[in-house]
Amino acid sequence: MRDADWDQLFLQFVRKRGLRDVETAFARYVRTQPQEPEDSMAVSQQAEVQQSLIEELATFAAENDAGVYTDTYESLATWVDNSLDMYRPELRKLLHPVFVRCYLQLVEQDATAAAAALLARYRSRVLSSQGGLRRSTAGDLQQLAAITSRQLLRSSPWAAQLATSPRTPVVLSPYAHDLLMRFLHNGGGRMLPLLAVVNSHIDLQVLEGLPKGAVAAAAAAEEEAEEADGGWGADEPMADSGPAPPDAATAVLVNRTEVKLGLLQGNIEDLYREQQEKQRAEAATTAVAGGAAGEGAGAAGQPPGGAAADGQEPPTKKAKKAAEKAAAAAAAAAAAATRPGAVRGERIEHPPFLPRLPDELVAAGLRDIAARAAVSAACPPSCAFFTFVNAKQTLTCCAFNRDGSRIVAGFTDSSVRLYDMPTISAHHAQLRRFRPRSGVAAANGGAATQDGGGGGDDDDETEPPGTSHLCGHTAAVHAVDMSVDQRLVLSGSSDGTVRLWGAEFGSCLAVYPGHMFPVWDVACCPVGHWFASSGADRVARLWVSERTAPLRLLVGHGADVDLVRWHPNCSLLATGSADRTVRLWDVREGKCVRYLSGGLYGSPTAMALSPDGLHLAAGTDEGQVAVWDLGTARRLAASPPAASHAGPVWSLCYSQGDGTLLASGGADETVRLWRNDLAEAAAGLGDGGAGGGGPSSPAAAAASKPGSGAATGEGAAGGKGQGEAQGQGQGGEGAGKGPGGRGGSGGPYGVVGRYRTKSSPVVALQFSARNLLLAAGPFHRRGPITTAGAPPAG
Repeated sequence: MRDADWDQLFLQFVRKRGLRDVETAFARYVRTQPQEPEDSMAVSQQAEVQQSLIEELATFAAENDAGVYTDTYESLATWVDNSLDMYRPELRKLLHPVFVRCYLQLVEQDATAAAAALLARYRSRVLSSQGGLRRSTAGDLQQLAAITSRQLLRSSPWAAQLATSPRTPVVLSPYAHDLLMRFLHNGGGRMLPLLAVVNSHIDLQVLEGLPKGAVAAAAAAEEEAEEADGGWGADEPMADSGPAPPDAATAVLVNRTEVKLGLLQGNIEDLYREQQEKQRAEAATTAVAGGAAGEGAGAAGQPPGGAAADGQEPPTKKAKKAAEKAAAAAAAAAAAATRPGAVRGERIEHPPFLPRLPDELVAAGLRDIAARAAVSAACPPSCAFFTFVNAKQTLTCCAFNRDGSRIVAGFTDSSVRLYDMPTISAHHAQLRRFRPRSGVAAANGGAATQDGGGGGDDDDETEPPGTSHLCGHTAAVHAVDMSVDQRLVLSGSSDGTVRLWGAEFGSCLAVYPGHMFPVWDVACCPVGHWFASSGADRVARLWVSERTAPLRLLVGHGADVDLVRWHPNCSLLATGSADRTVRLWDVREGKCVRYLSGGLYGSPTAMALSPDGLHLAAGTDEGQVAVWDLGTARRLAASPPAASHAGPVWSLCYSQGDGTLLASGGADETVRLWRNDLAEAAAGLGDGGAGGGGPSSPAAAAASKPGSGAATGEGAAGGKGQGEAQGQGQGGEGAGKGPGGRGGSGGPYGVVGRYRTKSSPVVALQFSARNLLLAAGPFHRRGPITTAGAPPAG
């Protein structure tokens, strides 16, 4: 602004204040000032003068009327709420930082009553519009509520840190920025305090492109359908639903790409269903033949006139056979309706680049499906929790094989450790047979040697049988995974490499360089020898085990790619990034086919795809769980603040078969179950309609079977102070005892139960092939532990 503009602004201000003498004197002063040419030095000095002038004018305007901050902020909030839908989401990002600064300005002026009123209005506004407080917003309000006087303000470390912190960045489109400037400048002198707050503490970053709400405007019908669903987050506004894409129109076009989400033809689930249908048909044929033979024998021995005594004609053999066939067909249909594991959806051809599963893996998969427990909201699963003791600061990642008999974990000391749970359990069972009953080791649960010594130094320095150390990385290991045949182990490290290990002998088979920065995640393909990796270089890579160079580079994220997951049909790959977006890629063409950003509070830290390939669930570092429909790229549900985790979500997994349950675990030391009503309705399970199984049938039997992974609390794996794993096969803290039916919140994904561990954050979750929920995490001692409530320690 030029000097003449500032002069006019000041004259308008003094006129509104009624200062006639000041107006006359200043007008005379303005007319006597010569006009000077502008140069670069004058422009820089003028900018400094403008900044100081705004602050002085704002102070002058507010020193006699402290309520000006409250009134101007309410005007700004009302203006934002009444703005157009396409501008409202990005403009709302301005309200919270401006509110914080206005509150602190009121406290600085000792206007405690006005500050309290502003705080109460803001809290009620957020609660009414969002239905709850975000974690960061709740933390700021808690800090502000404690600052009620100027003395408390000056002694508050939080306020001191805020005062020295840089200006809060707020990204706006050019259209929204112009609207905001017009609102602030056209408000007259009374808007000067608010203009000073924005000018001093807000960094308005103008980025070219469509407004953030353009996606919602372009897909208005989808938004209305989402609001009608009534899911977890149906009442949440789009203001805090994640960042807008760099080009919103491009994102809309990407989400309109046709994607084949069906499973592969000839998958194990379909093979099992075909076998069952064939067996039922054979059984029905045999029953019909046996029934016809019995009826014939009965008719031969029936006394004459027996049918005539009833006054009815006896049915013919043809009619009897037709009735029996109809009854057999009805029974088969009823069995199919209540049969667990019948995955619905279309089928696509097997890609030529993917090999077929070996016959022994197919046979093992069919046996697992036959013994699989049917889980649902009315019939929760059993849980086996594996605790890593002395690994609170070192355990970074963990993964299970299909039955939980092997566990692979990565640590910050650059090691990968493989645990064979049946061998470890047998070793500790042998130790207990030689352990004296009146020893100190029996009381403290320490690992005893065979000669009866309890927890001696020799035992602490030796590894129990069944533990393998895979050494080769030169930095912390952040991701591990196992191949479908359980013979290979993948690991990703901060040294920028992915390593392939032989699980049988513990040797490194191959090293895959390529990432320029740390590798955050790796994932083995469910079929074949393909795998994917992602890292801090903002790129996801697609590999094949025979080559040390990547086959595809999936580029597009604006920050670290923290997660990578394979779609069940192995033709698609999902990635989650710190830019608060989730993308779905076609691995054959290497292009993005889905862009999911709405509904995420924070960056995705966990991700899972449903067994039918139709839904994608993501957990964030702020505890939220959101689910999308991949077919329409529309958000199905998002957990409200009351049902979300109290910390980052570190693991997500769907139950095997129909995916009727979604399990989540995180840093708040809880495992939470969410029901998938869409899958239950399609599978015919519903409330109490599970076709057998449950926590006390196949899953409970698997907990006591050797090699099932459900160690019964006796095995400790690892040694030398870290990485010791213990299995808790008693279902953890309440797992398998959750409320049945439809408790919790409504919507397509409702809360089934919340189960707390003893004292372990949940690093990994996975449903076994027989629907036993496997979980693992490091033991974290929060305080003094009594003898009665003490968990086993290694």
